[in-house]
Amino acid sequence: FIKAWRKICAEKDLKHAVMDADKLLDAVLSKKGYTGSLGEKLKVAAPLFSNLDSVWSAHKLRNRMAHELEMRVNESAARAALSDFERALRDLGLL
Repeated sequence: FIKAWRKICAEKDLKHAVMDADKLLDAVLSKKGYTGSLGEKLKVAAPLFSNLDSVWSAHKLRNRMAHELEMRVNESAARAALSDFERALRDLGLL
């Protein structure tokens, strides 16, 4: 998982990086035994995160990017989401 995170950090396309960070968080939670969609996993795993609201915010940005055809990624919002995903991965003991 650490190698995957490093690859995400090196990604030039911020939209792609946010999408991959979301997938990585989902995979880590699956590995820890959580099931369902990432949203369902976050609800059950909520106590593991130091700032659950920021994790939800990052995940919601990913969902908007995935589902809104004309969604333009604001660089500062994308970087904030990546920071939030990093904190979540740290909370889970990955980084």
